[in-house]
This record gives sequence, structure tokens and C-alpha cells, in this order.
Amino acid sequence: MELSEQQLLYLQTIFNYFHINGAWPSYRHLEHELDQIDANLDIESLAKSLPDGLSNEFLAGGNAILTIPAIQLCQGAEGDLEDFVWLIRLCTEHYLVSTDEVPFFSSDDLYNQLRMSELSISRVGLLVEIEPGIYQGFAGNPEVGNWYFQIAHDIRRFRGVTTLAQYLEKRDQLKRVVGTTIDEPVVSVEAVDELQLHPAIRAQCWDLYTVNNFDNAVLNATKLLEINVRQKARLPITLVGVDVMNQALGNNPRLGYGEIEAERLGLMSLLRGMIQVFKNPQSHRFVGMRSKAECLSVLLMCSTLLYIIDNVEYIGSTSPG
Repeated sequence: MELSEQQLLYLQTIFNYFHINGAWPSYRHLEHELDQIDANLDIESLAKSLPDGLSNEFLAGGNAILTIPAIQLCQGAEGDLEDFVWLIRLCTEHYLVSTDEVPFFSSDDLYNQLRMSELSISRVGLLVEIEPGIYQGFAGNPEVGNWYFQIAHDIRRFRGVTTLAQYLEKRDQLKRVVGTTIDEPVVSVEAVDELQLHPAIRAQCWDLYTVNNFDNAVLNATKLLEINVRQKARLPITLVGVDVMNQALGNNPRLGYGEIEAERLGLMSLLRGMIQVFKNPQSHRFVGMRSKAECLSVLLMCSTLLYIIDNVEYIGSTSPG
């Protein structure tokens, strides 16, 4: 991959901050750093000029992040990349030998097995969070070295990986969809603000979308639907999936929507469909969504539904007793 000196400088500046602080720099900080080097550099233009899949889309007020393919282009990254490959090896081994129905891996597991420093554990957590095919349901805060995730079923594809080159090869295979694919026009979003995405979608999904980690972007978006409906309807956390939608908006509803029963049931059906069509498959396997347009469409649907949920009224259960 051939990049210009300015593009490489952009990536290196992000990486340097990441390596020193165990966090991603804000675009404002990045702008300040680059301005000290060359006042003519424009970070928004640089971000847009990068090949697809190296960094996230520029978003004022957000943070700049890098994927593994981008970090391998940076000087001084060998140690961080080696730590990341070790994590892949440990997760793969743990998944293959575990008898747990839902195997998990955490920052504590990484420390116990490799005695990595807190800073290294933070950096590895940040890298895992943005990479495809490794986890389902990342939680915690990597910046303070405390994170955990459910190991994805398709981690098995990384069996035998011991080098970065092997990881990148398997990563590329993982991102391909089996069967015939149809070329699609590039989806260009000049300004995310124009989309008026729900704040939760922007916070939990947008960075994943802009680095082509479509499966986890969709999983996060549909999880937000389930979480927000459950909280708004004051339902127990043990209630999951379509059961949340049924109890919130079905017979004896806990949430009020509109004045016509058919409209409330229609909203319930929409939410059930999003869970069944988009969340459940992503929860159980690596679907391999490659279409940027399809992913963006799902994020927009989830965003619309989240705005609706924000405005529904809790009315409590009308069941007898």
C-alpha cells in the first residue's frame, strides 16, 4: 500500500499518541499536533484521502482511530502488534478448549497469562475493539485497562496464527463473503451531522462503520434498541430479545405509542423484526456483511427507532392485579 508522506504523517501522529497514552487522540488534539509540523495540513482532507479501512471517518468532536493494517505502516509499532497477535492466540486457544457455552476473555485474563503492563493492556483492548471477527459484545473501558468480551465463534478462523502477516491474511479472508458479490457504488457521507444520527448510534456504532467493521456496527445498533426499550419499559435485565418487545408493546403494554392499537403493534413488529433479522444472526455467528450501504441503512433504521423510543411514554402494566 503506497501512501503519501502527509498520509503517513497523519497515521504516525495518531499512533504516537495511542502508544504513549493508551487512548485515541481527539481530532482537536490531532489538529494541534499536525499544525505544529505543517500549518497547511488539513486533517479533514487527510482523513478523507486515506484508503478505505485504515482509519475512521473524520468527525468533529470525535477521536481518530487506526486499524491493524494502518498501525503496521507506523514506525515503532512492532511491540503493540506483537501484543495484539498474542491476544489473538490466547483467545483462539481459550475458545477451542473452553467448555463454557459463552466463552469470555478479559483484561485480567491477559494480565494473568502474559503479565502485560497496564498501558499495554489498554492498547490491546483498544485494538481488539475496532477489529472484526474477534468478539461479540465488547464492554468495559480499555483506556483504564479494564475490558472484557464474548469471544466470537469465528475466532476459530485464526487457529494457528502466530505472526502479524498470518493474522492479516486470515482477517482478509474473514471479511470476504462466500459466493458472488455485486459491486456497489461507494457510499460517501460528507458530514455525519447531516444524517442526524441518534447520539447513541454515533457513540457506539459510527467508528466501527467507518473502518468497515459492519457486523459489530450492526450488532451494537440493534443491541441499543433492545437495551433502550428494556430500560424505558422498566423490564428486568434477564428479559432479552423479542420478549422485551412483546412485553413492552404487546398485549397489556408498558409503553404507550399513538392512540391506535394497530400503530403500537406495528412498532412492536418493527422492533421484533430488527432483533430477529439483524441482531440474532450477528449474536451467533460472523455474518460477513460487506456492503457499506446495507450497514448504513440498518444504522439509520435503528437511529429512527431509537428516536421513537425516546419519545414513547411509560404507562406501566395494565394487566390485572
